[in-house]
Amino acid sequence: MRPIRMSLFALLVTLIFSAMANDAVAQETQQDLDNLIVALDSSSAHVTALQVQEDLTADDVRLVRTSELALEADDEVMLNQKLELNDMAVTELRTTLSENEPILGALEASQTTVEDVIAVHVAEDGRATVYVKDI
Repeated sequence: MRPIRMSLFALLVTLIFSAMANDAVAQETQQDLDNLIVALDSSSAHVTALQVQEDLTADDVRLVRTSELALEADDEVMLNQKLELNDMAVTELRTTLSENEPILGALEASQTTVEDVIAVHVAEDGRATVYVKDI
């Protein structure tokens, strides 16, 4: 009986940790979507933050693909509308990124181009999340 109890206990612990990990991923995905919307709405501020950022390194750059965000149909429609409204800002962002070596390096390492970038969110700690549209 004891080996069965231990196996059931181990299974229960595994299921609990798996559920917690899935919840953490879901929360991070939602945060990424929220930050993408903020970045699109305040693109000029993030472009300025990138331009004055002198100590950005490749370790400070994180790429998020829109396919990773598990967008629902309404989210995709909203994203496309925001991109249409912010077309000039996205163009300005891409121009700025084409001169940013750490971000260019991260894009190249992931086989992505500046033309795929739709937004950048610069956090208070100076790290940059680069959003790439791939859907």
